[in-house]
Amino acid sequence: MEDIVREQIIKLLEYLYMNKKIEKSDGILGLGSIDIKVAKKCAELYRNGYGKYIIFTGNCGKGTRGIITKTEAEIFRDIAVSEGVPKEKVYLEKKATDTYGNYLYSNLIIKENNLKANSLIVVQKPYAERRSFAISQKFYKNRKVYITSPNFNIQEWEEYYFDNKNTNLIEIANEIVAEICVNKKMPKYNLQIEQEIPQDIISTYNNLVDSGFNKYLITDEIIKNKLKELEHMI
Repeated sequence: MEDIVREQIIKLLEYLYMNKKIEKSDGILGLGSIDIKVAKKCAELYRNGYGKYIIFTGNCGKGTRGIITKTEAEIFRDIAVSEGVPKEKVYLEKKATDTYGNYLYSNLIIKENNLKANSLIVVQKPYAERRSFAISQKFYKNRKVYITSPNFNIQEWEEYYFDNKNTNLIEIANEIVAEICVNKKMPKYNLQIEQEIPQDIISTYNNLVDSGFNKYLITDEIIKNKLKELEHMI
């Protein structure tokens, strides 16, 4: 990857990766994706007493569609159990195909199983922390929500993803650029709270889009279809 592209990706990561402190909570919500380190982080938090149960949420999304043979939730459950989490302490949500569905469908799991969820730790990919926070403040605003992700060093982001054989750095870079697009557009559709995006971040985003990192940019049509899918739950 060219040095200029790497520097621009790091600039976006410095905005997207919030790296906030967390506190012990009622439960842990693991958001499914290609990043199995999320499942391992959920297991670590459970073993250390940060939550009394784990909900793994996810069918498959753009990063896993056509790659996995089980749902993201099932794959993450199997990893967590192999890392010492009792199977009976894991709940599965297997319908969601994106973060909005992760939150809304998991809310049904919480209600169906009468789970105490006044506070939750949400575990997500490092570069998706800001979006996860913004969505949580829209749909889980009556809960205390902590956003976290696996241990991550912004300056070494390539190394973090190097051992993931189901993706590559160009794919990850495209996803990182798309995160800015989502955080720009979604508040207008009332799907997450508005957040300030500094002008230098917008400029860097535009430079990367113009350089061809536009694979996962979200369109108004996609957003409208998402609203139709979730309208009965919002």
